Amino acid sequence: MTQALRTRLGGWALLAPLGALLGLLLVVPLGIGLWYSFREGSILGIGSSLTLDNYRDVLGRDSFWVAVRTSVLYGAATALTAVLFGFFIARYVRFERPRYARLIVGAALLAIMGGYLVRIYAWRTLLSDGGVINSGLIEAGVIDSPLRSLLFSPGAVIATLVSIYAPYATLVILSGLDNIGDDEVEAARDLGAGPVRAYKLVVLPLIGRSVLLAFSLVFLLSAADYVIPPLVGGPRTQMAGVFVANQFLATGDTPMGAAFGFTTLLVLAFVVTLVWAALRVVGMLPKEAVRR
Repeated sequence: MTQALRTRLGGWALLAPLGALLGLLLVVPLGIGLWYSFREGSILGIGSSLTLDNYRDVLGRDSFWVAVRTSVLYGAATALTAVLFGFFIARYVRFERPRYARLIVGAALLAIMGGYLVRIYAWRTLLSDGGVINSGLIEAGVIDSPLRSLLFSPGAVIATLVSIYAPYATLVILSGLDNIGDDEVEAARDLGAGPVRAYKLVVLPLIGRSVLLAFSLVFLLSAADYVIPPLVGGPRTQMAGVFVANQFLATGDTPMGAAFGFTTLLVLAFVVTLVWAALRVVGMLPKEAVRR
């Protein structure tokens, strides 16, 4: 047995426990859900025969596809905002104030571990008719009556989603920037590249995978959210996750809920694939950086 083969087998052995854990926590539940999506469901339980009726119902339900479109739009807007927000914070910490790195990481972790529902209701308090924003504008004489368009609007949904998931993007992008040495950026500037060109040619290709991971993580989490839209968005901002949750929790139709879920998952995966292809086209995911 060669040294290279022993090294490779040793690496696989080290990854085996993690792979088994991921299989137990992710692959097995997905497989069970996929199996249920092809079963018949009723108020009496789950039938034994296989059928495609669940997916036929999903494909023919216009209201569901409206919700999927809303999920994609809100998820993309949230992910793009979170990535930009995270990039500028991570860039500032990495290149301008590296001594603040631990503080930023701690703040991001604290935000991630903070109460999910607490932040949602905090936004309701800020945006409600008698909330902080409306009260401040009225006291300042800017408006005479509360702005009722703040709460229960697309902007309220996106703002809440960004506040919850932006810390994830910040940590992912900061970890990518941490792998870039100062000498690489300085070399580009020594060769005549300005700050913008140095970022375009050196920094962005090296953190392309981090940007893709941050976007994908935030996009998938926000597009699948089913708690925030009813609480701060109202009925006009219904997303696909609400359809899935209603099937499981309200009607108890597990096969139909699984069919809604897997159809949504395929659509979201397709969007992530399009983002990956776009990053490859603009040069943020060059083959050399991917193999590195």
